[in-house]
Amino acid sequence: MFNKAFLEALADHFRREGAKVIERVAKNQPAAYSKICALLVPKYFKIEGTHGAKGGSLCPGGLQSQ
Repeated sequence: MFNKAFLEALADHFRREGAKVIERVAKNQPAAYSKICALLVPKYFKIEGTHGAKGGSLCPGGLQSQ
C-alpha cells in the first residue's frame, strides 16, 4: 500500500522530471506511453442528469439544448 511519504516523493519527482520523462517515453516507447494513457481513463463511469434530452433521444439531433 502506498504511504504518504511515497506519494510525496513521487509527486516531487514528477515536478522535477515529469514533462521530460513523458516526452522521452512517448518518443522511445510509444506502446508503453499509449498504455499509460489508456490506464488513466476510467473503464466505466455513470452519467446522471436531471434534464432529459430533447425529445427523449440521445441521437445527435436530440442533444440540442432545451
